[in-house]
Amino acid sequence: MRQNRACEVCGNDRELSDIKKIRYYLPVTYKIPSEYDIVSCEKCGFCYANVLASLSDYDDYYMRHNSYCKEILGKAPDNLPKDAVMDLLCSLCDKDDKILDIGFGKGELLLLLQRHGFRNLFGIDPSEESVEHMRKSGIRAETGSIYTSDSLEEKMNMVVVTDVLEHLLKPSLALEKISSVLRDGGLLYVSVPNCLNLERDTSPLCNNFNQEHINYFSVTSLKNLMARYGFKEEKMIAEAKYTDIFAVFSYHERTVEDFFEKDIWTREAIKAYIKYNDRRETHYNRILEKYVRDQIPVAVWGTGSFTMSLLVNTDLRYCRIECFIDNNEMRQKEQFWGGKAVIAADGLCGCPCVEAVVVSSIRSSAEIRRQLLEMGWEDKKIIVLEE
Repeated sequence: MRQNRACEVCGNDRELSDIKKIRYYLPVTYKIPSEYDIVSCEKCGFCYANVLASLSDYDDYYMRHNSYCKEILGKAPDNLPKDAVMDLLCSLCDKDDKILDIGFGKGELLLLLQRHGFRNLFGIDPSEESVEHMRKSGIRAETGSIYTSDSLEEKMNMVVVTDVLEHLLKPSLALEKISSVLRDGGLLYVSVPNCLNLERDTSPLCNNFNQEHINYFSVTSLKNLMARYGFKEEKMIAEAKYTDIFAVFSYHERTVEDFFEKDIWTREAIKAYIKYNDRRETHYNRILEKYVRDQIPVAVWGTGSFTMSLLVNTDLRYCRIECFIDNNEMRQKEQFWGGKAVIAADGLCGCPCVEAVVVSSIRSSAEIRRQLLEMGWEDKKIIVLEE
């Protein structure tokens, strides 16, 4: 096996075990790779994507292909346990404390903090669009990445990284940068998907293993990583009802732990999740069988990670696809599979040859079906892969 990444938790660069190879389609403008092996470290048990890429590849991806800031300005987040998180942060921070959110994306947490009266809020994100949205909300924001956060001249009372660490090629380097902008004893608030919950997860494989999620944390591996870089656990919420781990760590210079508790559970949770998903590809192929056999012209609604996975791993790639539909304006600027155009929903009327629409979405299938029905499409011509 070709080894591309050392374990970010313990530094092991020799003993890795394969779990599964992940493949997906990516447009040619994406510099990140279109496949990787999920592996587990034999030394500490951390599971991650053994991906061949550079920091600049991922910086380019998040700067040029970000879609996180759409339709969020002025909204409160629906996917966070708002009361629990805000109670936690309010109990640890004063309203005048300096709080930096790195990789804020939609800016959900910054907007919540602002509404709770926090006055010294800062944000860093690689997307100029995300930065502009935060500035319009009255929050100081700069274009950059977690790896450039040490350029800030001010020391922070708290740094926030919500749903960021699972995306990073070098989370170890990121923690070194974060520690340089925190005052001694300063706090780091972290949220990451809890991969131990995968054994109960019924979502498609690409919801958790895609071009963006390349680190798969449990409570154990997160604590191991933090301890290695001088961060001490202060508070952790890792309840089964939440998909994420929410944790606060304090940073203490010269206090570094080298002891690791081996994570022996995450690998098995991932394998159980993969086994559950093995039946899905056969199910999708059965739905698409008639459209492949008869080469019925179709449009595919959706260009996200679900479609990217289907185009490589199912018979969707054999369908007669006339165009792709996505209301995200950034996606409409790109050519997609086979050089096909990505159009807005209202452009579908300009494609008279399309006889059916394949709805390729994990979370929005019902809403897309509703839109198609309102546009005059017969229900029997709407092919929903995930209800």
